[in-house]
Amino acid sequence: IKASFVIAKIDENVVGISGRSNGSINVGKVLEQFNGGGSETEAAARIEDDNINNVIEELSKLIRNL
Repeated sequence: IKASFVIAKIDENVVGISGRSNGSINVGKVLEQFNGGGSETEAAARIEDDNINNVIEELSKLIRNL
């Protein structure tokens, strides 16, 4: 496993993503696509006014294109 992401509903219309990596995938760059950020190995994003299924779909697309 090179990277992992946890996606959770934080509030009624807020979804959070936490990403961790062994350094081979820059999770900070991945989560910048959700207006989040961090370092190569630790990053997070907070998405407002969206639902968890849309966030999962969008993150899945990004990961497939790495």
